[in-house]
Amino acid sequence: MPWKDEELQIRRISSENIRAEGHSQYGYMCDIKAKATTVRLTKISFGRTGSNSGCHVQIFIRMGTYREHVQSESGWRRVCDQTRDMRELQPDTLQHFQLRPPLELQAGQTGAIYIHTSDSSGIAFSSSTYPADSRDLENADVRISTGLYLSGSAPFSSPGNERHFLGTFEYEASAE
Repeated sequence: MPWKDEELQIRRISSENIRAEGHSQYGYMCDIKAKATTVRLTKISFGRTGSNSGCHVQIFIRMGTYREHVQSESGWRRVCDQTRDMRELQPDTLQHFQLRPPLELQAGQTGAIYIHTSDSSGIAFSSSTYPADSRDLENADVRISTGLYLSGSAPFSSPGNERHFLGTFEYEASAE
């Protein structure tokens, strides 16, 4: 679908309480599904539980679900690679990361997102364990699956339990 500025609507979907009950680890992986319209995921914002130094953040995307590709970098595309100085920020301040290029999904398509940080307190997620689909984020445009944390300092290593993302996804939706 061609994207024209006048046809786009910028929207956000966030967890109910972005800063509540957080734990953190090196990484987090989840799926996003476009429901009835084409969407383009352009920005991810998330909190951290604290650090006194810089933090290197990498964000990877792929088409399809993450579930069969948790410990393999094959098929993933890096869309963000940044280091930020976090010393001056409060631990619950959201950090915003642009995806270049964005993840574009046609209606009905699923894509996967993997956020990896160089700090074990790099990305916050809920402290409770949830079964898959129990606390998905959902609106009329998209569904963000309950994902899982990764506790390895190397990307794509040491998957943990399923947890709820604490943050915001910003996307463009076609005005169909």
